[in-house]
Amino acid sequence: MGATLLPRFTFLSRLLVRPLVAGLIMGLCAIPGAAQTGSEKTKSDPSGSSQISIYHLKPEPRGGRAYKLVYYVPVAIDVYWKFKTDFESDFLASHKYIRAHRLISRNGMTALTENKYA
Repeated sequence: MGATLLPRFTFLSRLLVRPLVAGLIMGLCAIPGAAQTGSEKTKSDPSGSSQISIYHLKPEPRGGRAYKLVYYVPVAIDVYWKFKTDFESDFLASHKYIRAHRLISRNGMTALTENKYA
């Protein structure tokens, strides 16, 4: 990465990368239509400007774990959506905690991705 991209990377990592990585993890684990068990953990920063809620969901019959992550990112929706759906970018694949990132399928506004974490 060139020195000119460093401020942009810092901005993206602070506002988007943490929620993006958490969202990808939870998005891949969550099953549409799964019932919530009612188990919820919520974390908020001292200023109260951001809040993260994690719900444990009922996993598929074949096993595994399922979660639903709800979080707020203080950026415009078009900026956030463009970042989350830019599958041609190597940003996620170059992140130190992500070993692999690939698009499995896309159907309209729904995208299914697969990630392997370090």
